[in-house]
Amino acid sequence: MAARYPLFDILNVEFITTVAQNIGKDWKSFFIELGFEDVDLYHFEYDNKGLLNIVLAVLHVWKENPLIVDERRNSQCIKEIFDLIIDILRRHGCNNIADDLPSKFPGSDINQIIGHLSRYLINEQRSLVLRSLGISHEKILSAPKQGQSLKEETTTILNNWYKDQTCKYWKCQELFTVFRNRGELSSIKNITDKFIISEYEGNEGHQRSLETYRSSSLNISDETHGSRVKANVQVNTAFSSPFKHKDNSRNLLVEESLDVQDSGSERKKSKHGDDIDDTNIEVNSLLTVSTEQKVNPKRCADETIDVQDSASDNKKSKHVEDSDNKLDDQDSATDKKNSKHDDDTKKEEPTPKTYGGLRKYQEELAKNALLGKNTIICAVTNAGKTIVAFHIIDEHIKRNPNAKVVFLARTNPLLDQQYKKACDILKRLQRDNDIKKFLVGQESTDESTRQQFDNGRLFFMTPQLLMNKMKLEEKFPVPINTFSMLVLDECHHVHGKTPYNDIMATYRKAQNDAQDMKLPQIVGLTASPGTNKAKDETSAKEHLMKVMTNMDAIHLSTVRKHKENLEEYTTEAEQVVLQMKVRKRNPIQDKLESSISHVERQFQLEKVQTFLAVSMQVIHDVKQSLLNIPIQKLEQTYIQWITETRLKVENVLNKDEYVPRLMLTYLRHLEIYAECLEMNSLLDTQAVVDLITSRSSEESIQSQNANTIEERDILKYLEDVRKFMCSLDPEQVECNPDVQEIIHWLQREYEKQGDNSRFFIFVKTRATARALAKRLEHLKNLNCQYFTGSQVGIEDGGLTKHKQLEVLNKFKSGVHKCLVATAVASEGIDIPECNMMIRYRFTANEITSCQMRGRIRTAGGKEVIIGSEKENLRETINVERMVLMKRAVDAVIAMNEHEIREKIDKGKQLLFQSEEVERKKALESSKNKVVEQFKVTCRKCSKDIVKGQNLRILKGSLHVVFDNSIFGRIKREPIKHIVTEDIKLTDKVIGDCGHEWGHLNVYNECELVVLAQKSIKVFNVAKQVSVNVKKWKDVPYKIDTVDDDDILAFKASQLPTAE
Repeated sequence: MAARYPLFDILNVEFITTVAQNIGKDWKSFFIELGFEDVDLYHFEYDNKGLLNIVLAVLHVWKENPLIVDERRNSQCIKEIFDLIIDILRRHGCNNIADDLPSKFPGSDINQIIGHLSRYLINEQRSLVLRSLGISHEKILSAPKQGQSLKEETTTILNNWYKDQTCKYWKCQELFTVFRNRGELSSIKNITDKFIISEYEGNEGHQRSLETYRSSSLNISDETHGSRVKANVQVNTAFSSPFKHKDNSRNLLVEESLDVQDSGSERKKSKHGDDIDDTNIEVNSLLTVSTEQKVNPKRCADETIDVQDSASDNKKSKHVEDSDNKLDDQDSATDKKNSKHDDDTKKEEPTPKTYGGLRKYQEELAKNALLGKNTIICAVTNAGKTIVAFHIIDEHIKRNPNAKVVFLARTNPLLDQQYKKACDILKRLQRDNDIKKFLVGQESTDESTRQQFDNGRLFFMTPQLLMNKMKLEEKFPVPINTFSMLVLDECHHVHGKTPYNDIMATYRKAQNDAQDMKLPQIVGLTASPGTNKAKDETSAKEHLMKVMTNMDAIHLSTVRKHKENLEEYTTEAEQVVLQMKVRKRNPIQDKLESSISHVERQFQLEKVQTFLAVSMQVIHDVKQSLLNIPIQKLEQTYIQWITETRLKVENVLNKDEYVPRLMLTYLRHLEIYAECLEMNSLLDTQAVVDLITSRSSEESIQSQNANTIEERDILKYLEDVRKFMCSLDPEQVECNPDVQEIIHWLQREYEKQGDNSRFFIFVKTRATARALAKRLEHLKNLNCQYFTGSQVGIEDGGLTKHKQLEVLNKFKSGVHKCLVATAVASEGIDIPECNMMIRYRFTANEITSCQMRGRIRTAGGKEVIIGSEKENLRETINVERMVLMKRAVDAVIAMNEHEIREKIDKGKQLLFQSEEVERKKALESSKNKVVEQFKVTCRKCSKDIVKGQNLRILKGSLHVVFDNSIFGRIKREPIKHIVTEDIKLTDKVIGDCGHEWGHLNVYNECELVVLAQKSIKVFNVAKQVSVNVKKWKDVPYKIDTVDDDDILAFKASQLPTAE
């Protein structure tokens, strides 16, 4: 049987588009045969441009109409479904059950078939078969009712699944009936060939069923009819859903007209939310299929809201001229209703204005914030939380003439994306130049920054940048009460030692120190507040309350009343979980494992053992670490062991001139082989060759001062391993089967989606991202590119902030159709066309898993997970934790406001007291820093860099060398210049030992060497001991600060003296 099962793709975007392409110019008569009335079709023609767009719009409405078939046919198992069940059973080794079905149930009674499956499908087979039928894990968990047996649960799940498949089948047959009646048999063939579904043989009988369907629909209750009018009708038009009685429709239309906000948006959607982004006021087409017309399925509300003319617009002589109306236009009927009662009724609290562009569920999410309350808005990815936030911001600024709002996002790419959306949507603020953006690495001065704060109304910043601006040591510090509202995107990060929580700590301090101070309103946005590894509902609820406490938010805004409306605009991606495959023959792995064993044996050399026998605690720590080497070299624990052992060896560098340095060399080589071993498990031979060649070259530079036989021997051994790798014939080495699986999925989905394809592949490390993108270069149509963080240089697999933005823009435009990314791209990045996400050997928690899945924005999108058995098990745990999180949310919402406020106030006070203790400790630590003779040395080789007396602190955090002799002991490696806050970063600094020490910065036209904490060690000269510090602020010795006058003096000392 074909790998692509029938019915799985029926009614998805591709299917609807294919049908639309087969309906000709006489489209009206086609849909009249399907049950539409002529008057309805004129509205579609008026609202859409182009024949294909019109047909697509009608098909999406038709797709949502209920299906009625007679009970006799409903009880018979459709052949395609029966064959599908048999095939999947055989694929998963359930041959006995597969053989039983045709023999025991020749009549194919579906109730008997499901009963038989429910009786015999148990344990792992049950889970595998249900997943292969396209049933998500969440549906498996949510379907059963309390007290059901496993058999009853399985019956419930299979019955629900069968109803879905049956509906798809008969909807498809409706189309075939019309095509056949019109003599368009080639259209039927085009569809059946592509989607592997046959035409029902009793077509004539099905025609009678269709007639029954049409007549039965006249009896549908007014209540059902009303709900459909809401979804399909536009304010001030006479449109009604197909198959409805005209008089009844007209009456209901009048009743519902006051409730409909965004008719253009709401009517032009499918169940999967096929909203189309357009920068104009008009609603664009739902889908197109040619290369000239771009397919844009399932536009989420995060995109620019396209507001069509509402009832109030009918009074205008032309279309909206000022694009501000995207936010400003209100439903006139609602406005009249409000104005009528405003004079007569006094309200205790203001009722928020209704925003015409928001969907019903979005209005529900915005309600608490519009009333001025601190709130966390929690809704699934793709629900349009950003649009909700922009509406809240717009209303807040309109009501408060002096309002200043900060929108915070954690990364530059996400910040830039949200800023551009705001400029598209908040046209009035954009026109008045009231929207300001501050990016990390953006060229600016203290004065220009202050001027922007004075002149702007809405500011986009990263939380760390805002925290920096609020520091008292800044030239122009910005107090937190400068702002009237803070919007925190991805607010689940408001905990622990994060910039978000630092901002909220500043908020809490201001709240306690000056109780009359007017502090900003707090609005948080998140798809998942997480559970903090909770194992039960109580623990999940406690975590949620902690997040709310940290944000001083007693309100949790979720969708409760308008869940059906939310479901219309969101869709669940199909999840495919695959277990990684193992090569039958793996010579590279064998060589790397033997190389690791060889290096580990070097720790037994007599020279090393003699050193380890010295009776000192720090040396004893090293010895103990070497006695506990992990066995599994591919596990993360082995890399952790190398890191921890390296730190212990660095502490004894001053105890011997040669041995500690030799042990560091061994540890570096172990790290190289471990990285190559991991790369081999993930990719093909060439990636391993590239990696070991790169690392070998770096090691040659670092070992240029090697002057012992042991160091030279181990370096030669590495070179021999490299040569062995290069000598392998790629044809004789088995390709990585998992990479082949990735290629298969990319090619398969590209064949279906064409140039509208957008694929994300998430991997764990920067090295893997870069290597996999290179491996996929041969897929020319995809033009794969890697996307990683900016914390490291390009040579280490990182991307600059500017390069990140460039790559994302090219991905959106289609220059790159596939991005191989680390977790940095998982949060909030909005690519409306993204139709598949592959998670490759990436172990994620429930929040990251949810966010990665949220990158899929199109209807019918796929989530493919490839991992080991242990990694895939984690995904099952993630689903369970998401269920716990939802229960925790329900439990908190069920609490009364007084109870929540009481708990949050108590928790907030305890939190403030704890933070006060930390602040006092930090102050005492600063005061108690002693004047001590110390020096800063190279972390990798203990080479002296600078004496403590020549170290200075600039702008509160930069540690600069105030010794001109440093310039004669360094080499410069140019990098792309980055300017921020009057400081220009120009070059990477390499010490005369060959190791990186930091960067060259230019401040007030003076060149300064700024040391990187990761590259140095602090050594107490008096006590002859190393001092372990994780951050510069942890250095226990007094370091002088410098001001602009000191910098000028140092600059003068660099000038040549006159002879």
